[in-house]
Amino acid sequence: MTGIFSFTLYTRIVKIRNMCPEKSREINLTLDQVQSALLSFDQKVVEKKLGKHEVIEKYFELQARLAAFSQGEPNPAYSQDDSKILPVGVYRFTTGMQHVIPFAGIKRNDAVLDVGCGIGADAYFAAVASGPLGRVLGIDVCGYLIDRAKAWAADKGFRHVRFVHGPAEELPLSDRIIDAAVLNHSFHLMDHEQVIKELARVMKRMGRVIIADVFRQPDAPPKKGAFEQPSNWIHFAAGAKSFDEYREMAKKYGFHSSRFVRSSGADPSCGCMIIERMPTLA
Repeated sequence: MTGIFSFTLYTRIVKIRNMCPEKSREINLTLDQVQSALLSFDQKVVEKKLGKHEVIEKYFELQARLAAFSQGEPNPAYSQDDSKILPVGVYRFTTGMQHVIPFAGIKRNDAVLDVGCGIGADAYFAAVASGPLGRVLGIDVCGYLIDRAKAWAADKGFRHVRFVHGPAEELPLSDRIIDAAVLNHSFHLMDHEQVIKELARVMKRMGRVIIADVFRQPDAPPKKGAFEQPSNWIHFAAGAKSFDEYREMAKKYGFHSSRFVRSSGADPSCGCMIIERMPTLA
């Protein structure tokens, strides 16, 4: 097989290394309970001495639960036509910064990775672009969102999409099996260099990675130590680096081509970083 990984071979290909254990997340909370938990979140982080992944997981679970109590406004990054592909819950509550799939160059039968997939919007678009013989894997550190993504994928009939619960810094994949990877408004939550290193490991020759996020402007001073503070782990601007800094990271791990495409929005710091592997790499 060329360009795909089948689910028949999935258990042989995937290396499960230190993945977060599966557990039931079907806990019903009232709106007052969710709002109260969010208001006291920073205090609880300090009191319980939570680790980074725990902080991110718990915070985004609460945000998703809060969104479920409202009708929600559709994400402006996606059009009405997109709603025909996405389950209603995904269309209304996705937090993607922009529609990144057009930048990914996904071809029929490609293997696609959605890192920090959340409830799975980009994974669904990737599934359509890669076709029924393509394969799509979404990974996210928030188990609650993964549960929602799995349920919606099953309801929509996406049989060639899988979602797994785990950290982006330890991708549960063998080397050189991914054609395209997307990170849509999730990279800022991660260990940047470790994630780029992992992406370099799993990407095929000529593999393309799309990172849509906030980038520090060249004339803005870096916030030293900001991302080391637990209260900043959930704030996207705290650990942002410049495009040039990310480009040097990518080059270090074998991505020979890097370019920046500014978002159509008003914020000049928002956009897509597109990085590709060298065609001569084994």
